Amino acid sequence: MTIVRCSKDDNTKTTTKSNKSLIAYTDLTIIDGVSSSVLTNHTLVVDTVNGTINDLFATGSKELSSEIHIKNKAGKIMMPGLIEGHFHLASGVGEDINLGKLSMQNMFQQGITTIRDMAGNGEALLALKRLGADKKSPYPKVHFACLVTGQDFIENDPRVAETAGSSQAGNVAWFRSLDDMTDVNALITQAKAFGCSGLKLYADINSSNAKRIIAAAKEQNFPVWCHGTLFEASPWDIAGAHSFSHADFFNFVTITPVPDYKTFQEDYTEVFDQATIASQRMTDYFDLLKQNNTVLDATLSVYEQADEDEQDVVRYAHAVTKAAYERKVKIGAGVDLFNDNIQEGKYSFIKELSLVKEVTNMTTMDALKTATINNAIATGIDKEYGSIEIGKKPILSF
Repeated sequence: MTIVRCSKDDNTKTTTKSNKSLIAYTDLTIIDGVSSSVLTNHTLVVDTVNGTINDLFATGSKELSSEIHIKNKAGKIMMPGLIEGHFHLASGVGEDINLGKLSMQNMFQQGITTIRDMAGNGEALLALKRLGADKKSPYPKVHFACLVTGQDFIENDPRVAETAGSSQAGNVAWFRSLDDMTDVNALITQAKAFGCSGLKLYADINSSNAKRIIAAAKEQNFPVWCHGTLFEASPWDIAGAHSFSHADFFNFVTITPVPDYKTFQEDYTEVFDQATIASQRMTDYFDLLKQNNTVLDATLSVYEQADEDEQDVVRYAHAVTKAAYERKVKIGAGVDLFNDNIQEGKYSFIKELSLVKEVTNMTTMDALKTATINNAIATGIDKEYGSIEIGKKPILSF
């Protein structure tokens, strides 16, 4: 069977010169990204003018109008395009986008049609976003973050200059500092205008600033992607964010107070006690994530690189991700890797999906959701992408 992925935008064309705008693909097997089972022998009707799905039903259960162009696709499988939920296309490359382009090509060949990039050089990311926006290009769409941190991070982290490029760190549209005096509405407006798709709240952010920027982003309908702990803002302070990154940060759900950024970097020893995962406080936090439809961006692949003396972190990350899934928290798939991993042949999105499935003991259909509808929710694009449903936008490439 041939797998058909719904992804970037509709590029299907009718084969006649009539004004027919609808094409019906009949007898498909469909993995729609939301159902718990495969849909067999179904018909998908696509409006080629606006690129949306017009109808979806069991083949033969509805009569098709003579105005609809019909294409039989028996023996073929359709599924949503995969979404890489955590990658860095412009870290380690400066403004040179060539490595990013190679990574995007590699991902596209693995069925990835959208990338959520979690911060890097904004000028390079904007160029890659434009590359992916070309409907005829062999590249995924790119949604990239405006990195938001405190001033201590900007003054002490070695990655700052590369992310800022030729601009001033903390004072450019894709990389902003946040303190009590920051106009958060202006920050969000400028990030949008530049081409950012969301805010990434990273570190050195206190509780009140985390809460007010999340509230402002919600007012402007702008996604917020958070590290699970912001040093000193805790996981409890990021309620309402689209995603919670890194499973090990659940450790701070039950630890109070959370250290500030400087303390954490210099002399803080973290203890990963799996017994806390079963606590009422952790259960309450899982329920808060579920209530806010926040996706756990677990990044399980990154823990596979841990040294022998860091295996307590790996075990904790696996156990807490499993517990979150069992409490009905949505899990997203993302590798948190860089271009060099792809060039060295170390990148495999399917391996990440397999790891998530193995760690949580989730079903195959739920594992696919981590890379489709769940990552669409995390990115903030689920109204158009992530599943095969009426009103959404697929690309049909048989």
